[in-house]
Amino acid sequence: MGNPPFFFTFRCFVFLLGSLLSLATDTITPATLIGDGEKLVSSSQIFELGFFSPGKSKYKYLGIWYKQVPDTVVWVANRNSPIVDSNAVLTIGNNGNLVLLNQTDGIIWSSNLSREVKNPVAQLLDTGNLVLRENFSSNTSEGSYLWQSFDCPSDTLLIGMKMGWDLKTGRERYLTSWRTADDPSPGNFTFRLEIRVLPHLCIYNGSVKLSCTGPWNGLAFGADPTNTSYLFRPIVEQKEDEIIYRYESYSSRILMMLKINPSGDVQRLIWHEMSTGWQVFFTAPNNFCQLYGYCGANSVCSVDDTANCECLKGFKLKLQNNQTWPRECVRSHSSDCITRERFIKFDDIKLPYSVDVSLNESMNLKECEAECLKNCTCRAYANSKVTGGDSGCLMWFGDLIDVRKITGYNNGQPIYIRVTDSEPESSMLQHLSFFDLLVEHKADTLTPASFIRDGEKLVSSSQRFELGFFSPGKSKNRYVGLWYQKIPDTVLWVANRNSPISDHNAVLTISNNGNLVLLNQTNGTIWSTNVSSQVKNPVARLLDNGNLVITDNSSNHTTESYLWQSFDYLTDTLLPDMKLGWDLKTGLKRYLSSWESADDPSPGKFTYGLDIQVSPKLFTYESYNSPNIMILKVNPSGLLTRLIWNERSTAWDLVFSVPDGFCINYGHCGPNSICSLDQTPICQCLRGFKLKSQNNQTWPRKCERSSDCRSGDQFIKLDDFKAPDLLEVSLNDSMNLNQCQAKCLKNCSCRAYANSKLTGGGSGCLMWFGDLIDLRKPISNFTGQSVYMRVPAPEQGNKKLLWIIVVLVLPVVLLPSFYIFRRRRRKHKEKENMEANWDLLAFDINMSITTRTNELCEADGEGNDKSKDSWLPLFSLASVSAATENFSTQCKLGEGGFGPVYKGRLLNGQEVAVKRLSNQSGQGLTEFKNEMMLIAKLQHRHLVRLFGCCIEQGENILIYEYMPNKSLDVFLFDPKKKRLLGWQARVRIIEGIAQGLLYLHQYSRLRIIHRDLKASNILLDSDMNPKISDFGMARIFGGDELQGNTKRIVGTYGYMSPEYALEGLYSIKSDVFSFGVLMLETLSSKRNTGVYNSDSSNLLGYAWGLWKDDRAHELMDPVIKQDEVSLPMLIRYINVALLCVQENAADRPIMSDVISMIENEHLNLPSPKEPAFTNSKNMNNSSHSNSGTSQFYSVNDLTVSLIYPR
Repeated sequence: MGNPPFFFTFRCFVFLLGSLLSLATDTITPATLIGDGEKLVSSSQIFELGFFSPGKSKYKYLGIWYKQVPDTVVWVANRNSPIVDSNAVLTIGNNGNLVLLNQTDGIIWSSNLSREVKNPVAQLLDTGNLVLRENFSSNTSEGSYLWQSFDCPSDTLLIGMKMGWDLKTGRERYLTSWRTADDPSPGNFTFRLEIRVLPHLCIYNGSVKLSCTGPWNGLAFGADPTNTSYLFRPIVEQKEDEIIYRYESYSSRILMMLKINPSGDVQRLIWHEMSTGWQVFFTAPNNFCQLYGYCGANSVCSVDDTANCECLKGFKLKLQNNQTWPRECVRSHSSDCITRERFIKFDDIKLPYSVDVSLNESMNLKECEAECLKNCTCRAYANSKVTGGDSGCLMWFGDLIDVRKITGYNNGQPIYIRVTDSEPESSMLQHLSFFDLLVEHKADTLTPASFIRDGEKLVSSSQRFELGFFSPGKSKNRYVGLWYQKIPDTVLWVANRNSPISDHNAVLTISNNGNLVLLNQTNGTIWSTNVSSQVKNPVARLLDNGNLVITDNSSNHTTESYLWQSFDYLTDTLLPDMKLGWDLKTGLKRYLSSWESADDPSPGKFTYGLDIQVSPKLFTYESYNSPNIMILKVNPSGLLTRLIWNERSTAWDLVFSVPDGFCINYGHCGPNSICSLDQTPICQCLRGFKLKSQNNQTWPRKCERSSDCRSGDQFIKLDDFKAPDLLEVSLNDSMNLNQCQAKCLKNCSCRAYANSKLTGGGSGCLMWFGDLIDLRKPISNFTGQSVYMRVPAPEQGNKKLLWIIVVLVLPVVLLPSFYIFRRRRRKHKEKENMEANWDLLAFDINMSITTRTNELCEADGEGNDKSKDSWLPLFSLASVSAATENFSTQCKLGEGGFGPVYKGRLLNGQEVAVKRLSNQSGQGLTEFKNEMMLIAKLQHRHLVRLFGCCIEQGENILIYEYMPNKSLDVFLFDPKKKRLLGWQARVRIIEGIAQGLLYLHQYSRLRIIHRDLKASNILLDSDMNPKISDFGMARIFGGDELQGNTKRIVGTYGYMSPEYALEGLYSIKSDVFSFGVLMLETLSSKRNTGVYNSDSSNLLGYAWGLWKDDRAHELMDPVIKQDEVSLPMLIRYINVALLCVQENAADRPIMSDVISMIENEHLNLPSPKEPAFTNSKNMNNSSHSNSGTSQFYSVNDLTVSLIYPR
């Protein structure tokens, strides 16, 4: 609407003058405006409108809030158009529209009226509604509003607001969550009034239905806990021109709102005049049963401590491989309309979702029953209204979805479900409890008279654990195992580890002698417990802590009464209350042993247990918060992990894992040495010890005392260390620390002492004799302790005498030695060079990144000193030169954007990749510093490993692990080599890259955005496992930062997201886009920059065309054998990839969601929107549109596939 610049200046003058002369007003006219710092205030001082910055954001928005609660914004105008400065103003434009203008009169946001208004005025009402109307109109009702904010809700529903449909205009009013607490742009979650014969309230995550109430019954929504509230009244109005939901408050003294938050929770909040904050009246969903269709069709969900899923009466579980809910319940007896059938009444439930229903509001309940009985497909009926003595007929056909038991509030209603006459007559003659009538019982016990077969389970009394039959991974063998009921894929204990079952005919029962036995179809014993005593009334019970126990049924069931328990026979997992260690009475040793592989639970190579020298005898742990699910697990590769279950993401979160570095390896540095990742070199002899001369030049090396034990020896304190191994020790729990020191000092062979207990301020005495093995300094948050090391007395006594001897002897020795010195000079120099290069992995002694490279460790632009926690070792230029044969061309692997890369070989035979910054490189010291600092702080199996760097004589060199299989592009885009990448290899590569990115974005100490993810930066080890490399372009974000901006756009076109390539904006979603491109390339073996048909300019456009035509499977590389591929899995991978490359960053999933979508075959995926850059013309035009503000180039313009990190 092009106003001249002087008009903006004139209005600012009027605005400034008016603000000095008048009080706050509730109206705006074309002659007035609102600027940053000024407000509209409703006439009764209830609501305010003004500018605000949410949370930690620096952007400005125009919003409305309660005047007395300004931190809670209830409506935002410019959700998608943040203001970058404080110069914006709100006014009414010449055409009558409300407009938000920047300082150059550019429109940031507008009310978008389509017709001209002669005398417009905007007013903030006491309801919180911002309205636009004619100024002198006598009609001030809602019908006179030309525009109103209530028609454009944000995330909050106020009293008087409407949700639902305007049938004249087709407008739907619904709530949309903020993206985050700092970003009010539309998030993933919406709250809507859904019309399915009768209205329901539903929460959506994108296009996926997350949770729904029951249908509106004239008084309330079924299963809405606030329907019977004394605070407000819900209202649904169904008129010719609209179907809406709103609510009214019973008290004007209470502020109230309905809000959907960024995590998808809908909350009813109230603020009483005596309140000091918002009170949460209810939250939904607040349990699994409130998730839509959680238990599947024809089942009911009820909440006790956990969500319980059971088939409805008259239905049974369909036999299927999937042992987790949702599972399919089918009718116990088919309905043939010949067998006599009837209906059973169930009280206090949420009625099923209206998928296939019929409504007749004129029928009564008896007529409804008769009508339903005539139709064989009619499964259930109920009253449609509960007001006025109940009326109306609602009938369900087909499956009954989202049925749940209502507890804690009285707004469930009766439903009548069709059953055959074979169901128990008692259910018709008396009112039974819900569980007696509705569900089938699951037992937690086995007796000699009972058994469980394949497909059946024992379930602990609180529904926390299950025991049953399973097949691990891709194995066809069957085992009896135990798992959390809600996490069946994570098996915690296996009975028959060494005796797999080859069919589905085995049963588990209790024999007459009291032993649990697993029998095959010929009654042969596959596995058995080892109870030796006869038991009169044996019973096996699965406890709520996951322990499977055998007791005498007549006993008191205490721990002492257990004749056998699974907690004594651990597999690979330690649960709370489980024990590691020795039972000194029976000699039983409890320890964890890994699975052989993910498909084979037989004992593997790795064990984890207590090594008992002096103490302790037993280890156990308890969870401070019992509802949390936590386990300690040793996996088939020997990695020990502590995992905690994340209810929201429905995935395990890693708390820690070991080994996590060199120092975790037992005795890595040898005897009498310290291993610490915070020092350079990481292995150093203890004070008072020196390296023993030996041929071996690699750690572990032997450190020996510099001098013999003598009078005057002292002790030095080492804080926060892991104490040495208990090889030769003495323990006295009654001594204090001073007594311990005195006793150790008397014995020359005593090398160190410490408190044996750390509780209560420390007590006891632990002394070490002989060599000190495996002394190390823990990293991260692991707790060490103080150890006192014996060192020789300071050497001061004979310094004078020493100087006299030196002066006398030196001339005698110097002259004869001069000739020998010259003769051996060359040999001495060679030897010196060899010793300087004795091992790259041991690093160069006394060289430190903080002492040699000040220019690389200066504070960054925000004043943060990045050198404080950098422990990256330095190599000398001589050592690097020796490893690469003086950078010979024979060792050269290739050359890329950074410079040449050489293959190096250590003296012990290990191969490394040496990356040397070239003077002609497009990259420089900034990228070198960035890569060096980042990778030094990262450890993950899917990230390339950096051994160290060299900064000397103008050289900038990085030393990496050597990748023999080069990079991914070498295989993908080579017609011959791509045949070596089968389906499973490609899946493993995709999943590995995803895990590496998830670590960078979420689980590393720093949130890192890679910015240059591409096939040539994915290296492959000898087993074809992927490792992400080249962190020169990466950026570090703080934990609360979500987006960055740059004018220096670097990276590789074809992999760059549109917001980064065109605007310089980057976030974790930028990496997600690159990952999506990489997925499509991996599946198809086609480069994104190629042209594959006349309708598409690149691989994204080609894939999108195939997807729209339902021919997505044609994208698969034809060299992959068809019998290897699961077609649904291929389609799922393509779907996920297309979700990742959507044009709008907000539409793309984060990496944790990507992994969940890839791994969870039962998760329904949203449909992707059109990818970015699918049209070459649009892309070319776009890429030049901002040429005045950004220079687009890539420092990686030359892509050469190498076997080093790019």
